[in-house]
Amino acid sequence: MIRKEFYIRNLIVVLFILFSASLRISAQVDCIQKYSRIKSKPIKKNKDLIEHYDALDSLLNQCKHEDLDWINTVIDKAILLEDNLVSHSLPWSYYLFLYWSDKRENDGFEFLKKIVDYSDKHQFPINGDLLVQLGIHYNSIGDLANELNAYQKALESYKNSNSNNLHYAYGMIGRFYFNAELYEESLNFRLKSYDLCQKIEFPSESVKNFNISNNCMDIGYIYWQLDSLDLAENFYLIGMDAAKNQLNLDLTLTKYGLIIEFFSQIGKVQLGEKYLRECNAFINKMKDQDDFSIKESYLEYHKIVRSNFGISHNFKQYIIHPNKISVEKLENSDKKEFYSFANNYYKYHNNSSKALEFSEKLVNHLENDAKEQLLSVMNVLEEKQNNVLLEKQNSALLRSEQIKINQQNFSIGLISLLLVLLLFFFLTLRRTRQHNINIENQRIEIKNQFNELERITYVMTHDLKEPITTVNSFTNLLVNRHSSSLGNKEKTYLNIIQNTSKTMLKSVDMLHNYLLLGKRSKLITTDLNTLWDLAQQNLKSTIIRNNAIITQDKLPTILCYKDEMLILLQSLLSNAIKYSKPNVNPVINLEFVKDSYYYKFGLTDNGIGIEKSKKENIFDLFTRLQTNENTEGSGIGLSNARKIIEQHKGQIWVDSELNVGSTFWFTIDRGLR
Repeated sequence: MIRKEFYIRNLIVVLFILFSASLRISAQVDCIQKYSRIKSKPIKKNKDLIEHYDALDSLLNQCKHEDLDWINTVIDKAILLEDNLVSHSLPWSYYLFLYWSDKRENDGFEFLKKIVDYSDKHQFPINGDLLVQLGIHYNSIGDLANELNAYQKALESYKNSNSNNLHYAYGMIGRFYFNAELYEESLNFRLKSYDLCQKIEFPSESVKNFNISNNCMDIGYIYWQLDSLDLAENFYLIGMDAAKNQLNLDLTLTKYGLIIEFFSQIGKVQLGEKYLRECNAFINKMKDQDDFSIKESYLEYHKIVRSNFGISHNFKQYIIHPNKISVEKLENSDKKEFYSFANNYYKYHNNSSKALEFSEKLVNHLENDAKEQLLSVMNVLEEKQNNVLLEKQNSALLRSEQIKINQQNFSIGLISLLLVLLLFFFLTLRRTRQHNINIENQRIEIKNQFNELERITYVMTHDLKEPITTVNSFTNLLVNRHSSSLGNKEKTYLNIIQNTSKTMLKSVDMLHNYLLLGKRSKLITTDLNTLWDLAQQNLKSTIIRNNAIITQDKLPTILCYKDEMLILLQSLLSNAIKYSKPNVNPVINLEFVKDSYYYKFGLTDNGIGIEKSKKENIFDLFTRLQTNENTEGSGIGLSNARKIIEQHKGQIWVDSELNVGSTFWFTIDRGLR
């Protein structure tokens, strides 16, 4: 009897579940059919699109259904009709649908870029939210130039539409400069965002506190770096209070970690411990609730924060063994913190071998980061060089257009008495001028992009020094402290790391100096004989060591960029000695040839020469004259030479015969002003 009741009860439950599911399916089918009837309606004019936009928007938001064919058809038709579709909510709704769908973020990015590029082409006003999201995507792939450009366009969009989200654009630009460690620029935008967050109305207090917390924590960190500790503490406390009064638990836990680290670093240990205990209580409270939603990566990172605090201030009750922290669950950017913590943990417990193991992992992690950043720098530099070429082409086009305008003006003057022809030429002139204005606007835009790329490249080469210097300093510290306890194998590893980091640092310095060439220089009347003597004096030890014989013609006194000219002469002389034949004294002569328009110079040596196939590329960045690993050089000296000669409106080239020698020729414009 009991068994029979059990089966009946379970059968009823199953039937109820099936009935409920069928109702939900039926409701969704009805929802889809309600809007899908519009799908077959023809689209002939722009006004026909609105009904399709509304139906697709409802399908996404109410029915949670994506009709991909219909969406593609309508958007392609809108683009064909040049419709301002971004004024409708559909693009934003569809982007959010793709973003929140499993593994479809890339689809969302491609859709977003397509809509923004289309709107830019037709100069349609774009929702600032779309532009901010585009900037966030560019950040994720390391495209810094396009990231900043997207945020700046979002700022203009919000201003034009008087949107309350203006604070969002200010905040994202501030975060961009914050990540680049340009703290004064970042502070300006972050304070603007914070002021707006206090004034405007948000959908809820939680959303308001979310934005205030993010701004205040960044502002606090900036004031900390600028040694304004009272202001820093004030904003940290405001940010922490706001973090407690919003619904994103991950954000709350993150802000606890920031304020604990702040008080720990400035020596206010009691306050740091207070927030540490408070954070532990917060985590335990959340775990007791059914809707616990803190991501595992945040919980694992908190263990690192807690343990670092314990190690720094000798509170053993807070220290957690590294084995109890799951490094696999950490974000990639946080793994560096884990390796550093593990190294500190084992040093704290006097376990040198384990400390060395994790220091090697930290070094490898930092080296990989440095390589990725260097690759990013080179990509930006390549893009900058392409923009320089484009600017030169536009300049040539402008000159061509100016010649056309002059010719047309002359023709108009000759036939000014003929009214019909005068009207014809007037209309032609007006069209040409408008075309010229358009070209000038494009040239200005390219110049602004070039300047922005050059500044970002400068920042990136500057920032590259930090991880490389960290690797080098950390390795030196390991050698000094643990040399006696290390075996030959470990010492060999550390020597390799030391040499690699020194080479990387030298390359970054050379690239940094290459970008600075000509930035602050002025034309000065200079005696090149004195400058050539100074170049030899700077290389005196190298000349003596190689028994180099150096001669010269009488050199002129010219108008030039003095510091850059010294770099040029010194670089060419250094190369001539460096690539001399083994066991043969270098013989080097600097000759001068006078010309009507140029000063022409030739530096001749009796060195190893250059293969014909390599002569065309030796002035490119990071190109070595030969592949011998024992020959010192960064591959940037001749790139500097070419840049200096271009600054002097001249040319540089080489005549060379393998195993006989080379002559590097260069010219300088006599009309420099």
